[in-house]
Amino acid sequence: MTQRHPTPHYLITLFTADRRPIFSLFKNARIAIRALQLSDAKGASKTVSFVVMPDHLHWLMQPQADVELAKVIASVKQDSASSIQERQNHDLAIWQNTHHSQQLKLSEDIQRVAHLVVNTPSRASLVTDIAFYPHWDNVYLGTTPKNEGDVAKK
Repeated sequence: MTQRHPTPHYLITLFTADRRPIFSLFKNARIAIRALQLSDAKGASKTVSFVVMPDHLHWLMQPQADVELAKVIASVKQDSASSIQERQNHDLAIWQNTHHSQQLKLSEDIQRVAHLVVNTPSRASLVTDIAFYPHWDNVYLGTTPKNEGDVAKK
């Protein structure tokens, strides 16, 4: 009998083209979020947490069985880019061609990483309290990581 390993979690960072602050516009940030939600609805991914910053986004997720990570990322970028380009009536590039992905170790505390992701605006001094930043979500909302000090230090 073959032992099946759990699907790994990935921390994905996608940067806008030329690091333009495309997501400073509320509607554009919501379009990016909708693309993440659509990926989940299609069964391609399972989002744990995300935050959309002015010029990039962080996405902690699991690709679902038999779905290639690269295809999930390409679909999110394509869905959001085409919607933003249509809305703004232009064809300028929205995303950089590359991305950063880090596979988390099976022993890594996913809840702690999820909290780190959503606290990015606070660490970047965009807000003093994440409650005042509108473009994030976390399935562990209302929970505290095992080692809360780790979140504040990073």
